[in-house]
Amino acid sequence: MVKEPISARLATSTVENLEEYAERKDISKSEAINRLLDQSLEIENNEASVVIADGGGHIEEKINSTENEIQQTQDTVNQLKTEIEKLRQETKEDVTQNGLSWVMLGIGLAFLILYISLSIPSIVSVNVASIIVSGIVLDNIGAI
Repeated sequence: MVKEPISARLATSTVENLEEYAERKDISKSEAINRLLDQSLEIENNEASVVIADGGGHIEEKINSTENEIQQTQDTVNQLKTEIEKLRQETKEDVTQNGLSWVMLGIGLAFLILYISLSIPSIVSVNVASIIVSGIVLDNIGAI
C-alpha cells in the first residue's frame, strides 16, 4: 500500500495523547495516526462495526462470543431444569407407589388380624395371632 504524506494542525493536547499512544503501542507517530484514522473511518462508514481503540480488535466479535456463551449457559440451565423436573416426577411416583404399598400391606394385615381373631375364640389365641402378624410385618419391612 502506497502511503501519501499529509499535513494537519492539531491541538497540543491531541499531539501529546498521540505521542503517548504511539509510545504505549511501541509504534511511530505516523503509524499511530494511520491506525487511529482507519479505526475512526471504519466507525463512521459502518455504524454496525465498532472498533476498540487498543489494538484495533473488533468488539463485535467479543459480543458474539459472549452471546454464544450466554446461549450455551441458558441451554445448560434448561437441560438441568428438565432433569430436575424428571427427578421430581420420579420421586413423586416412587413415594406414591411406596405409600400405596404400605397402605395395601396395612389393609391386608388388618384383615388377617381380624380373620385370626374371629377364627380363634380364646384370648391366648388372639395374642398368638398378634405375634404371627408382627412377624409378617417385620418380614415385609425387611423385604422393602
